[in-house]
Amino acid sequence: MADDSTAAGAPDRFAQAVALYEAGEDARALDECRAARAQQPDEPRIWQLEGVLLTRLEQPAPAADALARAVALSPGDPALRFQHASLLLHLDRADEADAALEALLALAPDHVDGLRALAKLCRRRDELDRSVATWERLLRLVPDDVAAWTSLGWCHAARLDFGHAEACLRRAAVLAPDSAASHVAHARILRSVDDPEAALAAADRAIALEPSMAEAHAVRAGVL
Repeated sequence: MADDSTAAGAPDRFAQAVALYEAGEDARALDECRAARAQQPDEPRIWQLEGVLLTRLEQPAPAADALARAVALSPGDPALRFQHASLLLHLDRADEADAALEALLALAPDHVDGLRALAKLCRRRDELDRSVATWERLLRLVPDDVAAWTSLGWCHAARLDFGHAEACLRRAAVLAPDSAASHVAHARILRSVDDPEAALAAADRAIALEPSMAEAHAVRAGVL
């Protein structure tokens, strides 16, 4: 994509940068990308590619700055916003990631990956009510998401709401009947609601699927 201000016949530096990126020549691609940026400083795709290249070259902080510039130039692009937020999460810049995810979800309320990232971030920050609300919002969009039911269950457990926790983990086990991990998670929470018979049955289901699963045997031994 050549800028109108470049001389006729000038090389399309962005196209060259993309070709080098696709060939795995990241350092050369970054040089071409920056040359393209000098020609077209307000093209968000160039800033986005620079961010991707810097990430692959293990320079995440300047990569985040490049992606932030891309977002500023193309604020209506949910995929770009999520890419930026994901890098902020990787950098453990939690406040900025939180704000970036909220901005993404204001633009695209049904962005499943954005909801998942925000729910996990809230859980890590011990914002349990907010995490629960975000998981519930996600599950209205993808009601058969086993991981989301499991995470929501443990959020409820962290709030000492074991009744709702058991219901969520039971739902996960129903949705994933061949998952030993789902059954053992359900067994663990059944112990917390003082239902040893059901906990033993859930642990046995896990052991039947994975006979060597140490956690399932530990739960079973704790019930007996």
